[in-house]
Amino acid sequence: MQGTAVEAIDGPALEALQDTAARRLRILISAYSCAPGSGSENGIGWNTSRTAAERHEVWVLTRSDHGFGRNHRDLIEAELKRNPQPYLHVLYCDLPGWLRHVIGVQAVAYLWQLKAYLTARRAHRTIGFDLAHHISWVRWYTPSLLHLLPVPFIWGPIGGGERLPRTFLRGISGKGLYEEAKRGLLNAFAPFDPLVRLAAQRSILVIANSNETHRRLVSLGATRIRIFGESGIDDWILDLGEDVGTAPEGPVRFVSLNRLLHWKGVHLGLEAFARLGRHDAIYTIVGEGPEKSFLEKRAKGLGIADRVEFLSNLSRVEWMTTLRQADALVHACTYNSGNAISLEAMALAKPVICLQRGGILGQVNEETGYCMPASSSEEAVAGLRDAMAAVAADREAAAAKGRRGRLRVQQHFTWAARSARFDRFYHEALDLHHRQRTKQPASQPKDTSPLADSDA
Repeated sequence: MQGTAVEAIDGPALEALQDTAARRLRILISAYSCAPGSGSENGIGWNTSRTAAERHEVWVLTRSDHGFGRNHRDLIEAELKRNPQPYLHVLYCDLPGWLRHVIGVQAVAYLWQLKAYLTARRAHRTIGFDLAHHISWVRWYTPSLLHLLPVPFIWGPIGGGERLPRTFLRGISGKGLYEEAKRGLLNAFAPFDPLVRLAAQRSILVIANSNETHRRLVSLGATRIRIFGESGIDDWILDLGEDVGTAPEGPVRFVSLNRLLHWKGVHLGLEAFARLGRHDAIYTIVGEGPEKSFLEKRAKGLGIADRVEFLSNLSRVEWMTTLRQADALVHACTYNSGNAISLEAMALAKPVICLQRGGILGQVNEETGYCMPASSSEEAVAGLRDAMAAVAADREAAAAKGRRGRLRVQQHFTWAARSARFDRFYHEALDLHHRQRTKQPASQPKDTSPLADSDA
């Protein structure tokens, strides 16, 4: 069995491992958000489950009703009809739709974990899972209860341990300040939640997607932590980048593609673009969100409204088409740990302008983009401006960075590559579990921290 030290295990543990080596593992994946053809957490849930089912027999536990007019059960069943996955099974677990209007989305996600455990326990009696894996939500303060099953449990990749430093509070909206305060409270009180602490301590492996979350998990008593990002790239996006790689013609064009939230840093990008002072450059901002009106007013206040365009209600294909036409992606997130859009830009051979914060450190380096220092909002804006100026001054050099970024994605960030790494985690978890049962000393692989080294 690849990735498992069978020769170092004796007796019943060896027989158990040889049994799992001779067949596909029966894996339960908990994905609160899961839908094919989607980005963000929905895409992470679906693609992790889909690719795991290429090696093992997988049951993905998710919701059919995702609220807000979206029924992901229809999307999943349509995709399985188009592309049958004989080793992928779906278990649906739903709470009443009206509940989110009474107690809120966050509370519903937390409560769902209890029902998910009860559903998983019933399924385990019939199926007999070898291993359980929680993948979504990717938040350390929304704990899974699947560690209560009598099988090894992997929690993660999880994030959410990052906070916006006070030096970045300047220039964000009132809504942003409110959301940041709420996030701070979640991070402050989560260590006192016994279910969070139990999940950290009972997991055979915990996977963090940022160094900040890693530190929080250590403080909770987690002893086996690996650092690994949850995002991968779809093959169809790589296909779109086949004929991309030369510098675009016409005006220099920067693009940001985000849900418009305060921590996405679009306001920093606008200020940097204003300081760039090039009237032959265009900045396209694609997305919807609570910060949109604030950002539109900010563009007017900076005197750049005639060179900034806001686009919304675009499909993912239209997003990618817009990105293909740009010189660079401006992704000024202040603490995002997933950063799927940066991988999509790299897949399309576009350099990424970003900040040295969060999980993006494991994706973008000086060979593939412009990762700028950011100890404060002022330093961040200055760095973003300098990166934009470098792109505008030498578009061919920027395009060369984009080509190297595409190669990096092909080598390390396809879903096939992600799945291979998860497969090693699965076998490591089984090895650790059998060693615990037979009281053999557990080998301790080198922790993958810091994140900058984890994905290469």
